[in-house]
Amino acid sequence: MLTYKRLLYFLCKRALTPKKNIVFFESYQGKKYACNPKAIYEYMLNDERFKDYTFVWGFRDVSKYQNDTIFTSKSKIGNHQVYLVKYESLLYFKYLAKAGYIITNSNPRDFCTFKDSQVFVQTWHGTPLKKIGLDVNRTGNAITSLAQMEKIYNNQAKRIDYMIAPSEFTKEKLISAFNLSEVHKEDCVLTCGYPRNDILYTHCNDDEYIKKIKEKYNVPRDKKVIMYAPTFRDNKHDVVKGFRANTGFDFNVMKNHFKDYIVLYRSHYFITEKLNLNEYKGFVIDVSDVDDISDLYLISDILITDYSSVFFDYANLKRPILFYMYDLEEYKDEVRDFYFDIEKLPGPIYRTEEEVYKGLVDIENVSEEYQEKYEAFAKEFCDIDDGNASKRFVDVVFKNEQA
Repeated sequence: MLTYKRLLYFLCKRALTPKKNIVFFESYQGKKYACNPKAIYEYMLNDERFKDYTFVWGFRDVSKYQNDTIFTSKSKIGNHQVYLVKYESLLYFKYLAKAGYIITNSNPRDFCTFKDSQVFVQTWHGTPLKKIGLDVNRTGNAITSLAQMEKIYNNQAKRIDYMIAPSEFTKEKLISAFNLSEVHKEDCVLTCGYPRNDILYTHCNDDEYIKKIKEKYNVPRDKKVIMYAPTFRDNKHDVVKGFRANTGFDFNVMKNHFKDYIVLYRSHYFITEKLNLNEYKGFVIDVSDVDDISDLYLISDILITDYSSVFFDYANLKRPILFYMYDLEEYKDEVRDFYFDIEKLPGPIYRTEEEVYKGLVDIENVSEEYQEKYEAFAKEFCDIDDGNASKRFVDVVFKNEQA
């Protein structure tokens, strides 16, 4: 099958000529409508410069999105054409070969190389705490060896025309992880902020919008909201079930302690195993299938996470963050090391459920205790985000387009 797809793309690339007014978007390898590509697309929909453009989205499940008004409604400013194509279908490869711009947040297939006239934007999908790409020096990944990872990221670097960073720290790590210096592409990383975080500034005080999001996901308006968003474990993989899920919590115990709260459980998108949370109905809501996590940030009062990059984005809201690292030694020593000392994190690091519960009970004092560290963290990692990252990105990448 892979050989067939490789041939399809080769033939499409050979036969078709890229057009600058076609933009191809994809998020998480076609699994979601989310992240930076979503924010950039929605900005371009309302920009006069792109009123006659064709926008194409690659999805694994096209039927999930084909009736969404963001793809079907007529634009107020132009005659956009919007097409949804099935991931790695013939039509998918045709538009990938025809697009003047390809904007994605994850690594495309290694055989999907692009012509010099095409612009490939790899926005990536988060500021990393855990090492990524060529910076990984642990052998704990259950499905990808260090040699395979080196090949993947070196191939990516050769194709990239632009990347996006929300801080100088992220820029530095992307250059390192993708070995961009080796191909003289250090300047391709734009420190313009993360487009996906624009909504955290434009809608953080929008009560009506937040009310709609809570209604959409059946979140009670009279409860405080905790979002629990752990990452996946590279070394916890099953051949049949994929990466395994583990909450690290006994939600029954938590429910007895915190009757005024609701928990939004958000697993990493790599984890396909579904947990049965029915017994916690009314206390735990599984939001793992929600495409865009940004809406969940907006309705959450507290974030609990571990090594996931979600806290970098959530810190823009200046709301409490608790870190639950029950397997810290194993993760750090056997799976992935970190880019910086975790003592820099903008919240307490807990190793047991009991410690987390104590932190939640005393959340106001915990927030006050970590305020100075939080402010220093935000200044280093969130200082560029301000609600205008999409505009800055578009103004640079599409600088030759005229209104």
